[in-house]
Amino acid sequence: MKRICLFAGYDNKNIIHDYVVYYLKELSTIADVYYMADNEISEHEKAKITPYVKGAYGFNHKKYDFGSWQELIKIIGWKKLSEYDELILANDSVFGPLYPMKKLFEKLEQDRQWDICGITEECSIEKTSKTYIVNNFIQSYFIIMKKNIFTQDYIKQFFKEYSYYPSKADVVLHGEKKLSKILIENDVVIKKVIEKLYDPFKEWKSILKSGSPFIKKSKFTNKEYNRKYETLYKYEDIVAKYNTYDIYLIDRYLSSCNISKNNFNNITYAVVTIIENLKHLRKKLFTLNIKPYRKEIVIFGITIVKKDYKQSKFKTINK
Repeated sequence: MKRICLFAGYDNKNIIHDYVVYYLKELSTIADVYYMADNEISEHEKAKITPYVKGAYGFNHKKYDFGSWQELIKIIGWKKLSEYDELILANDSVFGPLYPMKKLFEKLEQDRQWDICGITEECSIEKTSKTYIVNNFIQSYFIIMKKNIFTQDYIKQFFKEYSYYPSKADVVLHGEKKLSKILIENDVVIKKVIEKLYDPFKEWKSILKSGSPFIKKSKFTNKEYNRKYETLYKYEDIVAKYNTYDIYLIDRYLSSCNISKNNFNNITYAVVTIIENLKHLRKKLFTLNIKPYRKEIVIFGITIVKKDYKQSKFKTINK
């Protein structure tokens, strides 16, 4: 199997961090890797990843991840891309892989009944003047496309038309959501690694236990996320329990962001963790949630009514 990986990076200090170097090293065991940063990178920084990539580039194109993939496609060309059996789109928004990439792809090889495979699926609800629109899409931090799909004209057109968008919300709308919409409209078989609709920005333990090779970086750097249910209290023990990942790769990155690992291991954070767990327990025992797109009533742990428009749409590999 011949694979190519287009990897999107970004750092506001123009650094390629150790966790990214490790990720690229692992990717190089299963694919030819090309790196593009949405920032300038020096020759010194490029030298860190030279052993693991076929090409490394960086400039301020300001088009986020999809823009980096678009720029790499311009450099490599569709003719060269078509020589590969699978195309991997990846970025540096995650820590990992928590276990060897070869192990993940051995699992994927056991189920070949897919055209596109991602790690997690997201479902969003959009309100219109008359109703609610449900959008299911594969999250783009790691996507694999087979040759019969990434060589299609509609994929080429998608990347050709992709442009600058001012916010991350627009990037999700015109990137992740639009790509999945195009794939669904063309009857592409989409699968994922994680079965349930877990939120990787918050429910990191659940997706880790379900076999995810990644933890979202924002879980550590965004206070809204790291203080929500499934907090990061004693995170190093949990990561070590399920994986062989070098926890110091996370710690070194946090240190570069002036975030101490003690923020997640002190008494104050332990209290936050207890409160969040109690809130979650209360929701399991008693819930009254009546919305146009979701109706749920739970009393003493017994579900009386449950109707939720947010449902998984894509099948899971090996399921």
